Formats: sequence, C-alpha cells, structure tokens
Amino acid sequence: MRKTIQKGLSFLLITVLLFSAGLNIGVQPVHAIPPGPGVTTNPTTEITETTVKLYGTVTNATYQTGNPGFFYWTHIDGVTEHPLNATGIAAQYVYPNFSTVLSTLQPNTQYDYQACVSMGAVLACGNIGSFTTLPGQVIQHIIDLTIPDQINVPNLTDKADLVLPATMEVTFDDNTKGNFPVEWDLSNYDQGGSNGWTFKESGGYRIIEGTLTLPSDGSVEYAPNTYLTPRVTIFVDYPNLTSIPAVQTITAPLGTSLAEVLGLLPNELTMTFSNGQEASPPVTWDEGTPTFTGEAGTYTFIGTPGCFQQDFARKTTDDFSTMGGGGDCGYYNPNALTAQVKVKISAYAWQLVGPAGFTAAAHGLSFAYDATGTPFVAFADGNNGDRLSVMKFDGTSWVYAGSPGLSDHPVATASMAFHSDEDGALYIAYTEQDSNNIVVSTLDGKGWKNLNPTQAAVTASGTLSLGFAYGVPIVAFPDAAQAGSASVIRYTNGVWEYAGIAGFSGGAVQSITLSESYNSLYTVSYIQAGELNTAYLTYPDQWVIQTQSGTAIELLSQVTDHNRQAYVAYQDFTGVQVKAIDSYEGWNSYGLGGISESPVQLLALTFDGNNVPYIAFTDTTNAGKVTVKKLKDNTWQKVGAAAFTAGSASELKIQVINSVPHVAIVDNAQNGKLTVLNFRSFDPVSVQTANATNITTTSAAVGGTALGTVTVRGIEYGTQADLSGETFRLEASAEGSEPFTVSLTGLQPGTTYYVRAYAVTPVGIVYGDLMHFTTSVVVIPDVVVTNPPTPAKTVKVIVTNTSNGGTANTPVTQLIGSTLTTVGKLYTTSGIAINVGEITIKPDGSFLLPNVPAGTYTLALNVIAPNGERLAGQLATLTVDASGNATISAELIDPYGIITDSVTGKPVDGVNVTLHWSDTVLNRSKGRTPDQLIVLPELPDFAPNKNHDPQTSTDGGRFGWMVYPEGDYYILGEKAGYVAFDSRKDTATAQFGTDSYIREGNIHVGQTIVEYNFKITPAGEYKAYMKGYPDGSFQPKKGVTRAEIAAILSRTMTTSQKVAGNTTFKDISSGYWAAADIKNAAQQGWLQGTGNHLFQPEQEVTRAEMAQLLFNVYAWTPSSNSATVQTFSDVQGHWAQAAITAAVSQELFTGYTDGTFHPNQPISRAETVTLINKLLKRPTAADQAVVWSDVPTSYWAYGDIMAASVNRVIK
Repeated sequence: MRKTIQKGLSFLLITVLLFSAGLNIGVQPVHAIPPGPGVTTNPTTEITETTVKLYGTVTNATYQTGNPGFFYWTHIDGVTEHPLNATGIAAQYVYPNFSTVLSTLQPNTQYDYQACVSMGAVLACGNIGSFTTLPGQVIQHIIDLTIPDQINVPNLTDKADLVLPATMEVTFDDNTKGNFPVEWDLSNYDQGGSNGWTFKESGGYRIIEGTLTLPSDGSVEYAPNTYLTPRVTIFVDYPNLTSIPAVQTITAPLGTSLAEVLGLLPNELTMTFSNGQEASPPVTWDEGTPTFTGEAGTYTFIGTPGCFQQDFARKTTDDFSTMGGGGDCGYYNPNALTAQVKVKISAYAWQLVGPAGFTAAAHGLSFAYDATGTPFVAFADGNNGDRLSVMKFDGTSWVYAGSPGLSDHPVATASMAFHSDEDGALYIAYTEQDSNNIVVSTLDGKGWKNLNPTQAAVTASGTLSLGFAYGVPIVAFPDAAQAGSASVIRYTNGVWEYAGIAGFSGGAVQSITLSESYNSLYTVSYIQAGELNTAYLTYPDQWVIQTQSGTAIELLSQVTDHNRQAYVAYQDFTGVQVKAIDSYEGWNSYGLGGISESPVQLLALTFDGNNVPYIAFTDTTNAGKVTVKKLKDNTWQKVGAAAFTAGSASELKIQVINSVPHVAIVDNAQNGKLTVLNFRSFDPVSVQTANATNITTTSAAVGGTALGTVTVRGIEYGTQADLSGETFRLEASAEGSEPFTVSLTGLQPGTTYYVRAYAVTPVGIVYGDLMHFTTSVVVIPDVVVTNPPTPAKTVKVIVTNTSNGGTANTPVTQLIGSTLTTVGKLYTTSGIAINVGEITIKPDGSFLLPNVPAGTYTLALNVIAPNGERLAGQLATLTVDASGNATISAELIDPYGIITDSVTGKPVDGVNVTLHWSDTVLNRSKGRTPDQLIVLPELPDFAPNKNHDPQTSTDGGRFGWMVYPEGDYYILGEKAGYVAFDSRKDTATAQFGTDSYIREGNIHVGQTIVEYNFKITPAGEYKAYMKGYPDGSFQPKKGVTRAEIAAILSRTMTTSQKVAGNTTFKDISSGYWAAADIKNAAQQGWLQGTGNHLFQPEQEVTRAEMAQLLFNVYAWTPSSNSATVQTFSDVQGHWAQAAITAAVSQELFTGYTDGTFHPNQPISRAETVTLINKLLKRPTAADQAVVWSDVPTSYWAYGDIMAASVNRVIK
C-alpha cells in the first residue's frame, strides 16, 4: 500500500512545523507501543555544501498509516534523542520508505538527524544518524569600483580609434582588490552633439558605461543593495575657430545713434571651425573705431565671438583664456579671431527703386515683401484692362510675378500677404469690379491658382484685408450680404467659413483692416459711424468689440509688430494718433503728437525689425506729397526730407524691408502709375567741368564728369560771368560715371559764354567749376578775283528732287507753295557763318549772288510765310565757279509725314493730329508754353491742311507742318478704334541735316525740317494664346508640338461647319490636357492624324507641316509664282511643296542663305508666334514689361512673344 503524508496534521507534523518555525515548546518524545524499534534511520545521499537527502524506513506495520518525518540539528556529542530545539521536516512517504531534502545548510558543518513516525499521540523514532556538508565555495562581494581617469581624445576621433581600459579594478567587502575585464557600450558615442554636429565634431564630455565580466563559477558577486556600473568619462576636445566671414559694409544715415547702429549689426555670424563644420555663435560688438559719434564717416566695429547658446564644460581651468567669448563655450579661439564690420554714416535720401511710373495707370495698390526682402506690388493693371497684376523688383527692374492680368475680371482693390508656414507662399485677395466678389489666389511653381470660391462679396467701393492666423488665410471685409457690416472669413480644409458670426459689427463699416495678434486669434479695426472700433476674436469664435467714442475718424491703418502686438494709426479731430490695441484695457497711446501739422490725406503705418514704428502720410501743407516719420526718443522724427515725392500720391503703402523703409504710391506725377522709393545712402557727388571743344561761331561741345549718386547730369551756360542773368540748361543723354558731352547750338558769334557742369542728386544740385569760352568770329578770307562780276549775276537754282532721282529747275518750295520766297544764310562747308548778308531766292528760283570767291558753300534755307514769319527749310549747297556763275542744289522742302496701321502697314486717313511745344530748356528759354498747340502761319498752297494745327490725315495718311526753326516739338494722334499716339513715347533716333534730330521722344528742329512718319496701333483686347512654363521661362527655341498647335488654333481661329472625318485617336485620352482642342482641330480639317488612328500629340511640328497646316486653315490656292520655291533645293518634289510655295508667297516664310528651306526642321516657339501674329494681324507688344526669364527685351522676337503670351487690352 502506498501512502504519502500530505497534510501532517498529527502530533508529529505539528511538532515538525513548530520546530520548523524555530519554536521550542518542550514536547517530550513518547516511546512506541508495542515496544521495540518501529523506525530505522538510514544513511544520507546527495550531500553538497548546503543540501542533503535524508532516508528512513517504517519497520513496524503498526505505523504503516502513520506520518513520517525527520528531526535535524547541528551536531551535539553524546545525544541519544533529538533535542527540543531540533528542526522538524515532513517527508515523502511510500510505505515502508520515506525521504526528504534539506537545504540552506551551512557548508562544512556536521549535522545529526533522526527518522521518526507519528501515529496519534505516539511518536516512534529510529536511531540518530550524522552527516557533514561539503566545504562551500568562498564568494567575494564587490562593494566599489575604481573609475578610470578621464580619457581625453582629439576632436574628430572616431569610435573605432578610442583606446579604453580593458580591465577595471574592484574592491571587495574584505577590502581586498581585484581586476576584471570590462566590455564598453559605445552606442551613445555616435549620438548627435551640439549645433547639429556629431559628438566627435562638437566635442565635450560623454560618459561611457560598460559591463564587468565576472567568474562563471559565481565566486564573485556585487554586494547586495549596491548599484555599481562600470563607467569612464571621455572628453572629445572642442574644435578651434578657424575663420570668421567678412561682413558687408553697413550704411546708416546721419543722425543714427550708437544704439541704432548696434541694432543694425548681426547678432550672430556663421563661422567655420576646425572640424570642417559651420555654426553661428553670438557676437558682442564694441563701440567702434574711431569712437562712434554719429558724424559722417566710416567706423570699424569689432565683434567678439561668444558662447553657443547652451552649456558646455571646459577641459581644464587652464583653457579658460582660449575659449571663444570666455566661459564654457564649446569651442576654442586660440588665435583670438574677431569679426569686423565697417559702418558708413552718410547722407541718405529717398530714391527710386527702379524707374518712376514703372507700370501703366494703376489703382487698388497692395505692397508686401517676401522672406528674402524682395518687394512685391499688386495692382489693377491698366495695361491689362484693369485686371490684377503682381510685380516684383528683381534687383534691377520690376518684372511680373506669374502672368500679368491674372484675374478674370477687372479688379477694384487688392490685399497681398506672404504665408510664413508654406515656404513663404504668396497669397492675394481681391474684389472684382463688376460683381464685388472676393477672390483669393496663390502663386505656386505653376503660376497663379485660385482657392475655392469664397461665396462672399464686398459692398460697392468696399475694401478688404488679407492675413493669416493659425496657418490659414483670413479675409476681413464689409459684407454685402450683411448690409456692409464687418465680417471675417477663413479658409479651413478647403472651405471658406465665417469666423464667429457674420456681420459682427452690427452696422456698415469703412476702412477695415485685419492682423493676427498675440492675445487673440486676430484683431480687426474699422470705422463705423465716424468712430474707431476694434474687434478681436477669442475662443471659441466670440467677437469682442471696443469702441473709441467721440472720435471723428477719417483714415485708418492697422498693423501688427514683430511681437504680434496690434497698433492702429488714424486721424481724428485732434490730428493723427497712433495707439496700441489692448484686448483687455482698450487703447494705449503710443508716442507723442507732432506727426503732421495739417490734416493728412493718406496714412500708412508699419514697424521695422526692432519694433520701431514708421508712419507715411500725405498732407495739405505739402500738396499731397509723401512724408515719412519714425518714433525715436519718444518723438516722431522725419525720415529724410518732407514731401520727398515728385508729385502727389493718390494711394500710399509703407514697408520696412531689411531695416530700409520703402513706400509704394500711385504717383500722380506719373499720371497714376506706380512708383516705389526707399530711403538709402547715396555717394557724395563730385562734379567737374571740362574745357569746351569744337568751338565754332554758333556752337560748341561742353561737358564734364559727375561721380556719385546722380539722377540727371548736364550743362548750365549763359553770358553773365556769374550766371546771374539768363541761364540755359541742357541735360546730357549719356548715363553712368563716364565723361559726358552736350552740344550747344544757336550761339552768337564772337561771344563769351560761361559754362559749368551740374548733377542732380537725391538731395539737390551739385555744380562743377565755372569755365568760359568764346565763339569764333566770322572772317571772310581775302581773295583775289580776276575781273569779279560787277554787279553780281542773276542765276537759277537747281533743285534736287530725290523722288525721281534727278535734278530739275523747280522751285524748292514746290510742295508747300511755289510762290513762297526763301532766304538763306551762307556758311563755309565747315559750318562757319559768312557775314555777307542773306541770299533771297525768288519764287522763280533766281537769286542775287553776293560777292564771294569761287568755291562751295552751305546755304541754310528758311521759308518766308505770307505773314513774314520764318519757317525751317533745308540745307542747300551753293557752288560758285571762277566766272562768278552760281547754282544752288537743294532737295525739295517736303514736310509731309505718313501715318500707317501698325498691323496692316496701310496708310490711315482721318487721324486727328496735333503739334505741341515740348517741355524743354530751349523752348522755355524762348518763352514757349509747354504742351500748348502751336499757332503756325497759314500756307494756302500747302495741301491739304494749309499748315493748320490741328489737322486730319488724308490722301493716303498724309499730314505735315512747316514749323519754326530752333524749336522742340511733339505730336499727338487720335482716331476711334486706335490707341492714342504720343511721339514722346517714341524711342526712335534719327538725324536730319546737321542740327535737327529725333531723340528720346523729342523732335528737335534746327534749320532743317524733320521728316516724321508714325504708326498707330489698332485698339482691342488681345488674350494670350501661348503659355510659358512653370519655372518662369518661355523657351523660345524649343519646338512646338502638334498638341500645342491644336490648342493655338482652337484659341485663335474661328470655327466653321464641322467636317466629317476621324476625330478619335487611340493616343488621346479624355483626360489629356489638349483633348478638346485636338478634336476641334481635326473636325475643322486643320490637323489630321498620323495614321493607324494615332495623333502623336507630343511630336514636334516641322516647317513643312506648319506651311501645310496654314495652307489648310486659310484654304490658299497653290501659288502660280513657283519660281521662288524652285530656288529651294530641298523643296522640289516635297510632299508639302504646294503649301510651302503658298506660304512663301504670303511672305510668312523665307529660306536660308544656302538656298535651302529646311522643310523637315522643327519650327520653334518663337517662329510660331511670329507667324500666328502676322496671320492674326496682332500688334506686337515690345512695350510690355519683361515676363519670361529667357526672353529679354533684346531678343529678336520679344514683341511677338509678348503679344502671344500676355493678356492685354489696347485702348
């Protein structure tokens, strides 16, 4: 029978448990019944240092159902029964044997043990046995580690090159020492250091931890409750500062304080270090050398590099002197390198950014700049039918940002802003004139793209304001749907929604402005019933409105400074106020009064990068010209001169870009075009007057040099030694720093003239030294005349009529009136006047020859009008032979001009033309009123207009005037359906005779009449039919594809009845960008497929294919003039020969100089637009501003490319 003691509830088990608990209860053993041994204690097995297995046997069946176990105790000599303090333990029992395992014994110790069995109250035990545990292993306990010394390595040391201790010393609990191998964990050595560098590049301290390798037999352990980790500190040396970049010279105006100069210096510089990396520690600047006083001059400031903006530890105290900026800086500066910048204090003035009036007439101005400091203007563009355009200044000129005329309709007002969270993306909100709808667009790499419709509109003449808050565009406006009350919409997840309630102002508003502010989502200011109101949006979408009661607000400008504090500038009955908006306390006055002494008309506020406010305004005192002030020392001080613009402004914006204030205006001095100016330094101007040269009796060449910032150069002259009397001024046409020369004409012989060079600078006129010269005196050389004719003979005039290539005895005035008398003044061929009196030429051509030697002379002819006034004529040649016979050779006096259509080239009758005095020094010196119509003497025989001003072109576009000599003129021409013509915009240059010319829009008549022909351009709206590429290029030399040609034809050609034919092609999907255009072109028969139901849209079109295409479109008949084409060696027998012949006869194509046509050569985009423009009779657009980066104004097809790729309205 097998039975295992499991519960041990017997007395024995109780005893065992009690002994196991270490309790001595004094239980005495009871002898077994019946007498005699009933249990045997057997030998042990499996003795270790701490364990043993005990055995026993029940030898009396009486105890078969008893509960066996053991007592054990540390050996005691002479004991025959187990002691009371013996430990009892139950056993596993399989009758008759039982056993158990003792553990947690002490090594090398003798123990006694006794097997027993309990049954009821009877405990029977066997004999006492004994055993000794094996000697135990000695375990050493680590209580401390000896940390190695810090390991110093050079900068840029790789992990693989580190030499770390292979073993580490330990201390045991018995104070003995030992060494064990250590494995180091270098994973954090590769982790990043400071400044974006790796740790080995940045240097510094790093603790490396490791793991000790202890004996595998367990003889060494860490002492309990000790937390020891092997570690070593590695110091990677900091890098050395190796170079500091040069800092560009900084300019500042006179009156700048030291604090303001230090504010202009960089706070940090990107420097180079010995680790090959760059970083930007801060820089502390001194007070300049020489010590800064604010006076004009150049000051050198020294900057000491400081510590990186983080904590570093030094290697040792000895290194303190080598640390950049002192202290724990994370780098060394062993060569004590410093930064250096020169600050130039000089005269500043408001100067043009690009030309004045760089746009057409404009309105709805918005002005902003991007993160690089590039200024942008947005405006309703008169060159594009008042559609919206945006231009930017590229450093040299204003160019369009994206396509001009980007809106679908004319615009009324615009507001532009850059998104700081989208790589500086440009956004613009504008209102359409016809509907007052609000549209918001953004400029990306592919051009302008409209955001989803706003579904909002402003009131008539309402403005709007665009901004950003929490990364989304927001627009404030007087809401037409809310009877003009203020609303704000925001663009969230592609949908426009109201911010808060619509129409939150509860009444119509004006001059609304919006900006993000630090203490609310955004702040809106507006005028309502003559009072200033500010509303701010709080969470969750609640508008809180504050009213500045009692103010009669006329103007309003709101802006947020760089701390996102909102400010407003406005004019009330007390003057101009600037206040900070506090959403809790209302308005706080900012600065003092004194902004303007008279009511202002326009007002604009902004802040610079140091949060200094600038305010721009126009006032009645200065005739609407612009003044700018800034707050300095709690006083509003002028920035440059007051009223610095050339004329008044009708719109005004201000920005401070990279510490430089800029203003953008709608410039009334430029007829409502845009002008941008900024306040910048100009170089001192040095002017020198050169000696006069080429002095004759009536002319001289004078000039000089003007170095520095100069806008105009020229010469002043007169006959008074101090130029106190009548003084004349001539501008030089040359630009730059090179010497300039002007020609003085109409001078008096033998007269002393005083002359000086001058230069117009941004702050006034600078003069050179006063010089003088004397014109020549006419000296008639003594001549020996053999039998001189006495009296002089009467001779005939020979008139050269260049129209028929010969000469004829014809009155020189035949074209203007054959009965008119002419008079002439005689000159040598070198231009020296001969003092022999005037020669009168009668209507029959005869004249009385004065007594002059034989030779050739120049005769300046004037026409005498019926009222006795002199009119300009021609230069003639007088030839006197040895016998005294003389002839005068002169061209017919022909003042006619021809007006032609710029597109068709045909003459245009019915043009109303007028002649006016130009605004020049010459005309003013003669008392002529600029722009006035000129009253000319009537010439009855001068058909068809008899010299009247104004007159109308007729008889093949003819017009003409006989005008006064020594005058400057301009011509205007108007006719319905054509763009008004103004000769002042003509860039042509021409010379007539020796003293008359057309130059820079001025028609100057000396003694010789000027032939003036001009073209007028048909008015109309011309939409672009060719587009550029997303990178801003046009790629004029690139070929044009079949798809592009289909699109061009669909955009420009009138469709007729659709013809049958295949219009479905396997390679044109419904989603292809030109699918509709290709289908239309195929239906019209303009283009066909290439076979096998393919169109091949990306295949480039050849010259022959283009000729055939045009042949199809225009249904030309084959040209009978095949002789021209037969000269092309590569056209004979070509499949497109008939089309090429027709296209050449239409003068659309020409061949090459080698006698070929190159029919299979791809036609370029530039050639394509030139052809299309000719066919469409579309005027070229050479006057358009540059749009495409690879098409400068000098490009041969510039005008045609602009005409094809830019929307414009000519009116």
